[in-house]
Amino acid sequence: MVPPIPIVAAAIAVTNPMAPMAPMAPMAPMAPMAPMAAPAEGGATLVWRSPCMELVQAQQELDAVRLGDAARGRVSIAVEEAAEGRWIAEIVVDGEDRVVERQLEGERCADVSAGAVIVAAGALDEIAGAEPDPPTPAPTPAPAPALTPAPTSTTPTPPPRWTPTLEVFAEGGLAVGLLPGATGWAGGGLGLQGTRLRLEVGGQGSVGRTAAHPDRASVQARVSVASGWVSGCWTLGRQRPAFEAPLCAGLEAGAMTARGSGLTERGTTRAAWLAALPSARIRWRPQPWLAVGVSVAVPVALRRLAFSADDLAGAVATSRVVDLRVGPTIAIDLPPRKPRRAEKNGS
Repeated sequence: MVPPIPIVAAAIAVTNPMAPMAPMAPMAPMAPMAPMAAPAEGGATLVWRSPCMELVQAQQELDAVRLGDAARGRVSIAVEEAAEGRWIAEIVVDGEDRVVERQLEGERCADVSAGAVIVAAGALDEIAGAEPDPPTPAPTPAPAPALTPAPTSTTPTPPPRWTPTLEVFAEGGLAVGLLPGATGWAGGGLGLQGTRLRLEVGGQGSVGRTAAHPDRASVQARVSVASGWVSGCWTLGRQRPAFEAPLCAGLEAGAMTARGSGLTERGTTRAAWLAALPSARIRWRPQPWLAVGVSVAVPVALRRLAFSADDLAGAVATSRVVDLRVGPTIAIDLPPRKPRRAEKNGS
């Protein structure tokens, strides 16, 4: 009789070759085994599993980065993809009298594998009681793995320097002093605002007022003023973004016009008018690009003007030296400025 030949879980008897063969049982799947290296000179056996580094290279790098004396034991390293773009290494160093477990994560498989070898070498040295002497450079050192993000700086950034802002403004209201009686006025212009200094140009016009000759009431003149100005300003309150007060001084020049009536021949006369112009505004900014407030200007004429009629003694209308103009003002930045950071007092 021929001895039966084992085939997995079934056997065939040769004594009855014509007998029907029993069905073969399915083969049980074999569990994947990690490759194992023979113990190196250091006495540690490496069990290695990584899709991006061979066992031989891992053993060489482990021997190269060891610091101290030999430590017997078993080193198990398994590198797997934990999630998309993230790799994790499970490290177990089983020494003669203690077990050290470590875990390493990173974004690149090669970096995590190289880092796991370094961590395992350190654990072996820790078990062996090695002194932390400087390691000898490896023949082919692997790049240091970027495992943790660099800490971000917590130093506060300084506030940005304030750059000049161009704005357009309009204002108007009540004027008293220059013309006979109170009258209305309206004006506007452009302003260039820096941190403190401000430069502006603008113009204004007043509603005409009628004056009569003191001896003949039928002889009258309707007087009005149109002028332009340029001013330099110093702005207060910039440390409080919601409020500001430009204090300005400049020159205003224009023409005063008188249109006669009650005469045989009606005529229009114009005369140059020049004045020093102190002014101020108090403005509130409900939005960084919008300012509203009150404007006050006190032009002081450098000379007085008088308008007279032929064959009549005395002037029909005479300008005054000081005028007072008060009214609301509104300004819009071009382009609208962005919100500013609070400035220190005195800046």
